[in-house]
Amino acid sequence: MNVTDVLGKKVLDKDAISLGKVEDLVVNTSTWIVSHIVVKMGLIKKASVAVDKIEKVGDEVFLNVAKDDLK
Repeated sequence: MNVTDVLGKKVLDKDAISLGKVEDLVVNTSTWIVSHIVVKMGLIKKASVAVDKIEKVGDEVFLNVAKDDLK
């Protein structure tokens, strides 16, 4: 999967509530592995979501946590 395949995808929490869209990916520079996705949630608010909180990626990104569990 390429970066362009993920950027802009809709993000849903475990209750299928839309949170926003993937705006960016955070890469650990020592391992060169994606560690987080950045979700744009409205005009200003953003959330950094660890990849272990991602359930699956398809037409949308599905998380295994609720919206209230995100910082």
